[in-house]
Amino acid sequence: MGCGQSQEALVCPSKKKSENGQVKPVAEVRGMARQSEGSIDAQTIEEYLELEKKIAFAEQTSPALLLQQKRDQKAHLEERLKLQKRNYEALQEQTAKEKRDVEELDVPETKRLFLEQGVELDKQRSKEMKEYLDAVNKEEIAKAELENLEEQFSAIDTDILGLEDESKQLQSLYSRQDELLGRIFGGDY
Repeated sequence: MGCGQSQEALVCPSKKKSENGQVKPVAEVRGMARQSEGSIDAQTIEEYLELEKKIAFAEQTSPALLLQQKRDQKAHLEERLKLQKRNYEALQEQTAKEKRDVEELDVPETKRLFLEQGVELDKQRSKEMKEYLDAVNKEEIAKAELENLEEQFSAIDTDILGLEDESKQLQSLYSRQDELLGRIFGGDY
């Protein structure tokens, strides 16, 4: 039996008969089945295709992956910041100590003590001044490093906020896609 014979509606699915006995095209038959399951119209398909384009564009930057990487960087940077702050504070204390040592050389009692011990005051002052300047230099370098880390931390925070927005937008697109697919497939998606 072929599609042109009497039992064609049973054997050939491309030809179904309507109520008046005429054969309906397959697309119309399938469309009726989908309408009972969900609703598909040109606008829904266009909306879905546009949504697919938006999702594909948003996925190009992989905001969720980048967000996780930035959060990891932020956690690592937080630890470096804590260590650098401690280092900077220790260097501030060292600088203050070295400054006191230099200032102590100007106290009359200290001058007299050095003279009594036969130590040349100028050599001692030169030594203490060198230690003080070294401490000031180390403190300034540590301060610059701390400020640099703080700037990096601030930049990462800004990046994270932007990536969170992008991730939320992508999730919103996914939700809208699920709604459309649910409407298309009658909730069976």
